[in-house]
Amino acid sequence: MKPILYSSALLSLLLLGGCGSSNQSGHIGGSTQASALDKNLSPLISHLTGDPSTGHDIPSIDDPKAQLGMKLNYTKTMSLPGDTACVSCHHPLLGGGDGVQIAIGTGAVDTDIYGYDRVLDPGKYAPYHEIEGGPSQAVNSPTHYNSALQDRFMAWHGIIEAADPIPGKNGSVGGLYDPDSEPGYPRIKDPSAGADVPATQARFPVQNPVEMANFDDRWNDLDSFGIRQLLLERFTGDGNSGKIGSDYLTPEQRAAWQKEFKDAGVELNDANIYNMISYFEQTILLIENPWKKYVEGDLTAISEDAKKGAILFFSSYEQGGANCTHCHNGDF
Repeated sequence: MKPILYSSALLSLLLLGGCGSSNQSGHIGGSTQASALDKNLSPLISHLTGDPSTGHDIPSIDDPKAQLGMKLNYTKTMSLPGDTACVSCHHPLLGGGDGVQIAIGTGAVDTDIYGYDRVLDPGKYAPYHEIEGGPSQAVNSPTHYNSALQDRFMAWHGIIEAADPIPGKNGSVGGLYDPDSEPGYPRIKDPSAGADVPATQARFPVQNPVEMANFDDRWNDLDSFGIRQLLLERFTGDGNSGKIGSDYLTPEQRAAWQKEFKDAGVELNDANIYNMISYFEQTILLIENPWKKYVEGDLTAISEDAKKGAILFFSSYEQGGANCTHCHNGDF
């Protein structure tokens, strides 16, 4: 299948541009003269460092596992009909999202187009879809940027949830809840969940008919495990399901994928396909911004109006503020 092409130079800038470290000069009160606004804001943000990645182990994009995950992210082999890649809806030129109100996954007229011009082909969905050319899903695609900082939730409505959201662990400790979890209260952990929050999230678009699986009589009777098993068979050449076709990947392509896993030092299995995608996603750290510079001591990094807004944001109702930190607190 033809991959979605991208500029390696551009991608490198996008992936690495936000990862540089800065010399912290402490909280407000550096060499620049502090204004009355700065002095009022300083005690409200004294608990912040400015760096939300503090305490997280961020992988390097140069790691072979991250390189493998990037290739998996960019290949249409990850969709059952071979028409959609992860990057079709999570693109670096669109902020790690899709740039449209409602996402269009599998079944597009031109499967190499992403963003606003991606249009659904209703003929590929009939009789499952009634909106000609319209969206195939109910939501847009949230960004996968800063996935390494997601210690509790991912996906809309938090359907991927760490059972024990320890700060800095990315949900890698204590198990996870996801749509495959057995029903019950309290919620029951999925024993087949991925290694962390983003790895678990990556397991579900591939099995969703309107995201990457499509409506096809060859696999519409399969559960989530069965769909992922079909995808694994493409890479390994094992199995005789008769549902994908042995010629989906040529022997040379299959051997190349197997070498990618070997070179990365990981076993080619169902779990590691999504663990490697997670490993890649965790390298995309974009945290350099004016607010970070301000918290680290550069009093000129944000405007006076922004400082007024920050005072409102971090102040409680009793202090005359907007009490935003009741729900939005901490560096992240």
